Amino acid sequence: MAKKYKVTILGAGQLNGSFSINETFITENFKLARSFMGGNRKEVLKSWAKNKFPGIKTDRTLSLTANVITIEEKSDSPWWKFW
Repeated sequence: MAKKYKVTILGAGQLNGSFSINETFITENFKLARSFMGGNRKEVLKSWAKNKFPGIKTDRTLSLTANVITIEEKSDSPWWKFW
């Protein structure tokens, strides 16, 4: 049972007009999930936005936030075997 991390990124950016950003992904990599919460989170979010949306302006027009939630997988119980 490995822990998974759900990372949700919300915000707004400027790319041929303003647009909203609402992206969610799930990862098993703890270091990747922690990088969105750490002291360098603004640099990580900027580099993520540059990779996801090429040509995005990353000066004052970019505002991003990240929410990281831990997901623990539940083991399947064989309750149906007792019937």
